[in-house]
Amino acid sequence: MMLLNTPNTDRIRVGSYNSKPNRLDVYVNGVYKLPKNGQLDINLNLILQQATSVNQFNPKVDSDPCGTNYLDRDWQETQVIVCGGDEVEIKMSPQIVVGFNVPTMTVDQFFGPNLLSNLATFLGISSNKIRTMQVQSGVSRRKRSTGTNTMYYIEVGNPPCTDINCTSAVSVMSYTDQQALASKIINQYQVCHTRCSQHSPQENCFNVDL
Repeated sequence: MMLLNTPNTDRIRVGSYNSKPNRLDVYVNGVYKLPKNGQLDINLNLILQQATSVNQFNPKVDSDPCGTNYLDRDWQETQVIVCGGDEVEIKMSPQIVVGFNVPTMTVDQFFGPNLLSNLATFLGISSNKIRTMQVQSGVSRRKRSTGTNTMYYIEVGNPPCTDINCTSAVSVMSYTDQQALASKIINQYQVCHTRCSQHSPQENCFNVDL
């Protein structure tokens, strides 16, 4: 996106909805622009903060530089400042998003000290490719409405590239790798859920969204 034949002082804020849960990365003139509500962990994975007040992270047209952006996971919305003279590109990053629908418990109780490393071992990938994405409390149970559960979302994929062509990336999961992982997760879940249903009441078997 860009404003043709306009000075850099001319700018607009653009909002877009993404129907898929994939992460959207914003680049200004080919260089990655961290969201206002984002920070990178030690593995350079993007961690998004949830807003605690209305418009807390919304880009400001009159003061924020070109490419300033905000990613809202709950509404799957991206807001970005587009200015004259600069090219803004939004790149969808292929990710596997896994949601666990389980009886309400604390984040520490669910993840524990070894969950992410155990998942990485099971999937045969480095643990720095997996990160906690979102926790959503008060989710209704599937098929049975006897109380509420908590959804824990985990994202599997590559961290944002510093440039739009990913020339500086060292270890990158290919699309084929991610397809194989998705198939492995689905197949294993179907096997485990069948066993659980045979030995436990249906409401005691947690659900997985992929």
